[in-house]
Amino acid sequence: RHTMGLTVEQKLTIHELLGRSALAYDERDLPTLESGFAPHASLSMRIAGGDLIGPFEGREAIMKLFTDSMAEQSDVRRHVVSNIFFDESGEDPIAISNLTLVATENGEINLLTAGIYRDTLVQLDGSWRISHRHIELQVLLTVAKCYEYRKDSCENRPAGPGPRSTDRHPQPAPHDLWAAG
Repeated sequence: RHTMGLTVEQKLTIHELLGRSALAYDERDLPTLESGFAPHASLSMRIAGGDLIGPFEGREAIMKLFTDSMAEQSDVRRHVVSNIFFDESGEDPIAISNLTLVATENGEINLLTAGIYRDTLVQLDGSWRISHRHIELQVLLTVAKCYEYRKDSCENRPAGPGPRSTDRHPQPAPHDLWAAG
């Protein structure tokens, strides 16, 4: 339990944890990725205001979600975490940040999605760990990705950069977009 406000040093350490976790997913550095989560951690997500997915309970279940997702991905992903700030009103601090997920495949970079991470944090053995991650994803697929995921849902979609979270298109499975990092 964290009862005092976070120091500047603690906030910087947490910033580094979030950045390291994102890069670890992108580089398939599973030991580093796993070490960012508490053993009792949980993860949940919601895509474009749809039904809650999860929670995935325990670090082992979270890592299975990640490795299953990695196995499905042929592109190179970059989870860009930005605009980090903290909610310290509860028992444990929560880091709130933006996610921008881009992917490179065949020399082309595509924006896959954007969203918000809400990471509840705990200190274990002197190190900060994520004890719960909730991800709110929007669906921002390029035309090419839209056809790849759900060709039939894209036939009559309006021209533009891709479906917005308010569009009523079938949504890709969580492992198609994420897996959360």
